[in-house]
Amino acid sequence: PPASSLQAKESAAGISDYTRSHRQPGARLRSIERVDAWCEAGTAMTPQDVAGVMFDIAKLRFATAVLSKTQCKYVKEQVINCEESWPADVIGRVCYGLQAWPPSEATQILGSVLPRLPALAEPLTEKYVGMMLYGTRYCKDGPEIKSFFAHLAGEIPKCQEEFNGQTIGNAIYSLKGFVYCEKVQALLAVLARKLAECVETMKGQEIANALYGLQRCKDGHELRTVIGILAQRLKVPGTELSTQEIACAMFGLQSGGGSAEMRDLLGTLAEKILVSKGEFNTQGVSNCLYGLNQCSDTAELRQVIGAIATKLQESSVPPLHIQQMSMILYGLRGCSDCDELRSLLGALAVPIVGDADTQPLANCLYGLQRCHDSPEVRAVLRVLQPCIIAAQQTWSGQNVSNALYGILRCGDSKETRAILGALAPKIVETSCDFSSQHISMSLYSLNNYKDGPELRAILGAIAPKIASCQERLTAQSIGNSLYGLRGCSSCPEMRAVLQGLAVKIAECEEQMTDVEISNALFGLRDCRDSPELRAVLEPLADKIRQCSGVLTSHSTANALSGLKECGDSSTVCAVLGALAPKIAGHTGVLKGYQIAKCLQGLRRCKDGPGLRAVLAALMPRMEGC
Repeated sequence: PPASSLQAKESAAGISDYTRSHRQPGARLRSIERVDAWCEAGTAMTPQDVAGVMFDIAKLRFATAVLSKTQCKYVKEQVINCEESWPADVIGRVCYGLQAWPPSEATQILGSVLPRLPALAEPLTEKYVGMMLYGTRYCKDGPEIKSFFAHLAGEIPKCQEEFNGQTIGNAIYSLKGFVYCEKVQALLAVLARKLAECVETMKGQEIANALYGLQRCKDGHELRTVIGILAQRLKVPGTELSTQEIACAMFGLQSGGGSAEMRDLLGTLAEKILVSKGEFNTQGVSNCLYGLNQCSDTAELRQVIGAIATKLQESSVPPLHIQQMSMILYGLRGCSDCDELRSLLGALAVPIVGDADTQPLANCLYGLQRCHDSPEVRAVLRVLQPCIIAAQQTWSGQNVSNALYGILRCGDSKETRAILGALAPKIVETSCDFSSQHISMSLYSLNNYKDGPELRAILGAIAPKIASCQERLTAQSIGNSLYGLRGCSSCPEMRAVLQGLAVKIAECEEQMTDVEISNALFGLRDCRDSPELRAVLEPLADKIRQCSGVLTSHSTANALSGLKECGDSSTVCAVLGALAPKIAGHTGVLKGYQIAKCLQGLRRCKDGPGLRAVLAALMPRMEGC
């Protein structure tokens, strides 16, 4: 490419490259010209030639952009087949150059470097450690990179030099693309010690780069140590972060959890967000908030969310792509309903542009799982509802169950019902199988809605999925599934769901607990006598008899109140007969409202052995009230 198109290479986090080289682009191009001549002549490159070319290619961005296919093949073969010994500077520059190659080829070259590492006569210097790690960040995850990390984890402690902030930042940054394993953990532990020993004041860019590299690390001692040290470095007076650096830093916190170190860092980041210069772009906001998706609900998490909301209110938020909205809302899933969260949602209830895909939409709704009904939540739901209608992709069972679960606590508003109405035809259209988990999660998520056309449409769409499900429902899934029906009156859709669940209850081999039994019966509280209801109650009576526990006061009240509309069939009498010894077996005193629920649940039962047994079991527990 012409020299004018050559720019300084940047990391994915938007942070300047590690190496401090003042060599001009023209000189690098002349190095590439020599490759052309060597390739034509079939000349064997020396180790220093190999290192120089690999380094210059990296500075010119990508091998495939500056070399022909023939030249790429020639350089790769020269690197792999070079038989001379390599000193540390050659290994450092060759590894640094790996970033310019496609991942598979970079990994192949790295594999040829590995046997040369044990032959090094002297410990690696700080400079070469930084270059080697930074260059391998795009290699494929596999045995080669794991062996490379294992070797460096053993070599870095031998280095007597202090690592500066730039080396530390870029070294940890290089871990961003690799699955966390013992080798990565060992390397992170070594880098944590070097970070602790670093006396140099770290720049905001360097701190952000290091945090960004932690995105795939798992919560544990090593991660907490690094986060704790970086939080202290961020508190040093004069340390500032741009909005872009904040976005990169927060994106790396995806495994941070709710540790004390994480809370300290979040509190510090909240302060930096409020004083940061510039505005967040839409991708920056989505990166910031997505990084919080594993955070526990803490005061510091709310401070960060409040700070971002304040920052966004300083300017208008442009329309978001569905993937950006998905990252934002999914990242908020750990935060309970609060003023800060509502303020942020109000700022983000902006139009969505571009095509809407099902997975991002399901993640959007799933992220609202701790939100209660509010004008801000309703505004977000109004934005999402047309996208659900317009989505052309198939909705899987996981998508549906996540979407329904996400709006479980968002109230029974016009907006939530509009979401149900938009989802129902998507469930009907999908040919995807629903697992037992998808069925129980979907039905349980309906427990806060009152009867209506939207709720019935959802039940009617789910009923065939129950019938076609090949898995058995667990005892907990049965309790949750029936509990979710508590708001729906008897209707064809409800009876179709009961018909499918009756088969699943009969198939279940697990013993049900008192809570699962009471949840199951309580969900039937508005069901009237029907063949489908009797088909459910019959196997439930068997489950009650098999239960080894007894019913607490709460479970007793819920179980009996669930029978209030079920009639006086022989099946209901069988259920009462099964419940009586479970009620009598507990000595807990019933409270007044629990007595009322119990007796109200018996209002349609005619005199008989089952009713009398239940009343006899209730009397001792009522007398102490």
